[in-house]
Amino acid sequence: FCWSLNWLAVKEDTEDPYYKYGKAMLDLFLGEHKKDIYKEVKVKKQFNKIDVLVLFKDNQDNQYALIIEDKTHTSEHDDQLKMYKENLPPTLKKSDDAEIEPYKDLLSENIYTAYVKTGIMYTDDKYKIDKSIVIVDINNLNNVISKHVGLCKSDIILDYYEYIKKEI
Repeated sequence: FCWSLNWLAVKEDTEDPYYKYGKAMLDLFLGEHKKDIYKEVKVKKQFNKIDVLVLFKDNQDNQYALIIEDKTHTSEHDDQLKMYKENLPPTLKKSDDAEIEPYKDLLSENIYTAYVKTGIMYTDDKYKIDKSIVIVDINNLNNVISKHVGLCKSDIILDYYEYIKKEI
């Protein structure tokens, strides 16, 4: 997911197929909270136990964060996403990472969460997750990636697409 989302950070051309792919993935993870434009995107892997943290701004320079919890053959437990969301503002304030500096005063209402399940989605997975959390399953991922795999000439996206097709 980091590779996919990083295209928003490294490509400035919104017509570039890799940028479009990155935007489609971020839109998927944000669900109804997706934005028209994403600026100053920062992607952090394994940030304070968070699988993927995405920091970004919209076209009005409002600051946002997206917490992505990626599960394959396990399920969300101990209200992880709720805890990560509650702990993120103080964690950002304490961070000495220069890329995070502009986000130290991030408002908690601008923090979104996504639960990504690429393995079997158990009934409990869907019902025990808070309604404010975007749930992304392997079919959702397949729908987005299948539209971009032919346009983005990369072994990374092709290999992941082939993996997903086998798991469906």
